[in-house]
Amino acid sequence: FAAIFKRYPVVTLYGDMQIKLENMIKSAPNYTPGAWPLTDTDRLAREYEIIHHLPTIRQQHTEYMGKFNTIINMIKIDEPELEDSELCTEVTNNVLDGLSLISNWTSRVLQQSAWKYFKPNTEGGESVENSYEQVVKRNYSKEECFALAEVIGLIKGLANSMLQEDGLLAPYIRSCIHSEIQHCVQLTIAELLVHASKKKGRPIRVDLAQIRTLATDVVDGTIVDESVFKSKKKGEYVIKSRPVGPSATQLELLRISIYNLYATRLNGKRPFEKDISKDNARSLEDFYNRSFNYSYLLNFKQCIMDMTDLGDLWYREFYLELTQTLQFPIEWSLPWIVTDNILESGDLSMMEYVLYPLDIYNDAANRALSNLHQQFLYDEIEAEVNL
Repeated sequence: FAAIFKRYPVVTLYGDMQIKLENMIKSAPNYTPGAWPLTDTDRLAREYEIIHHLPTIRQQHTEYMGKFNTIINMIKIDEPELEDSELCTEVTNNVLDGLSLISNWTSRVLQQSAWKYFKPNTEGGESVENSYEQVVKRNYSKEECFALAEVIGLIKGLANSMLQEDGLLAPYIRSCIHSEIQHCVQLTIAELLVHASKKKGRPIRVDLAQIRTLATDVVDGTIVDESVFKSKKKGEYVIKSRPVGPSATQLELLRISIYNLYATRLNGKRPFEKDISKDNARSLEDFYNRSFNYSYLLNFKQCIMDMTDLGDLWYREFYLELTQTLQFPIEWSLPWIVTDNILESGDLSMMEYVLYPLDIYNDAANRALSNLHQQFLYDEIEAEVNL
């Protein structure tokens, strides 16, 4: 973790609060000052500020939208069957790539915000009364406002494109997840069970049988006899895929059970090392890692809404408390600063992004009502928008 902490020494906590990780690590009993060299501010600025990553983000967006639209058009025109496992896997991987991009871009936006709070613009002297102005209004150049607006536009635009196709993609995603789970429990687990059956009294048999009972999905409700998984007959067994995903509880129990089969204990040994070969252990580990994404894919719509929530860019409760102020002027509000810069510039190429920064107000208002359940915060946001 040390390399990650040194690369990103400042992280966002919530809203306008951030923390320098070194300050937290200093409290550790084994903290060594020499292991934490002086911070290279210029290097960190290049890492945190979006404007330095904008060309890469543009390229990623262009490449992904090309692949995404190709898959969508193919599904709409050809109407392929859900039994096409290769297509289901391709659709699922494509959606995962999209979620990963949205997550990375949103993280970039929030990381830049944390960096700006950590490095205020102190030209003209520091003062508590103007502290929020120094970290927001004075701290974003016109070029940085343009870059922020464009990245927000790319985040929201890609999210909207994916949400519009939710109904089209969901059956293929569920079918892929169903197929991967059944491949694991009906082939990999069953093969291990056959091997364990040859050795009487092995405790792993109970665990393997429970996993099969937990997650096996068969048409007539009867688990197939173990004999079909012997080497000569295994290739004859065909798994029938259905667009049905596991329940949240079922998925969590399955992942925990499989992890316990291959995981290495503190003593460096695996509890079932004699029963599970390295290849099978690797297969179980691959499934465990892959299944981490299932809950996000099954809650595709909510996942995207959570990842595109940029409400933190509006919240300023920490600085209101710090300065003992009821509210800051709208000219100090980041959504308005970005929008105003675009309007005043008259740059026609940026006009397509002029409304995206205002979506920060929607995110902040939705969080105020749905998560925080604070009507007064919603009223403050509404009053600022009305101005």
